[in-house]
This record gives sequence, structure tokens and C-alpha cells, in this order.
Amino acid sequence: MNDNPTKFYFRQRQQNRLYDAVISAIEESARKDGIRKKDIATILGVPPSQVTRWLSGPANWTSDTTSDLLFSVGAELDFLVVRFSDRMRGNRFHPLGEAQTSHQHAPLTVDAPTPSTSARSTGQEGGAVTVSVLVE
Repeated sequence: MNDNPTKFYFRQRQQNRLYDAVISAIEESARKDGIRKKDIATILGVPPSQVTRWLSGPANWTSDTTSDLLFSVGAELDFLVVRFSDRMRGNRFHPLGEAQTSHQHAPLTVDAPTPSTSARSTGQEGGAVTVSVLVE
């Protein structure tokens, strides 16, 4: 039997991403619309304890469970499949260890973003914001 640890890593990563997306939608609905677990249970026709189990962690949800939870808050998923070879590597790796691509992230530290800066925040350290700027 060939148990490839990388395969299991990617399974768990996808499961966690799905869980995070669903939980974010439910949390947003709770903030904006005041929806509670009891409301979700009523909409789905399941006991509140079942909703609690579903929301307690990224267990092996079926696609029906995911769909039902999102339906209960008036949402659905959009999908984007990205090939590993098409995904840009994070800037946590040394650039000499990676193949050069046409797009590279260059780390930049600024005190505060300006309206003309097109950047994505990647973390905060010592009062300054570390961002990655797409350099072409």
C-alpha cells in the first residue's frame, strides 16, 4: 500500500480551507443578520446538536453538508482550481532555490499603505506592515 504523506497533507489542507470558508460565511451572517445555530438547525430540519457537531471542526463533511450549511445563511461556494505549477510560490523561500518566473514577489516594509500603493498585507511586525508587491 502506497501511503503518500503529501496526499494526506493536501487532503487536510483542502478540508481546512473549506471549513474556514463556510465558518467565515456563517460568522458574517451572524454579525449582519443575527443568525444563530438554532436558526440554522431550524432551516435545515436537524437538531441543534447536529449543527454544533458540524461547526466544531473540519470533520469529513460531505458536499451536501457544505451546501446545506451555506444554504442556511444564503450563500454558496465559487470554485477556482489552480494547478500546483501555476501557483506562485510564497516569498518564504530563498529566491535562488526557486525557478525564476515572470512574476516575483518582492518584500517591502512600509509604515502605512498609501492610496496609490497596490499591495497585499502579509503580516505585521514591530509597528510596520510587511507587504508583498507584485513585480512584473
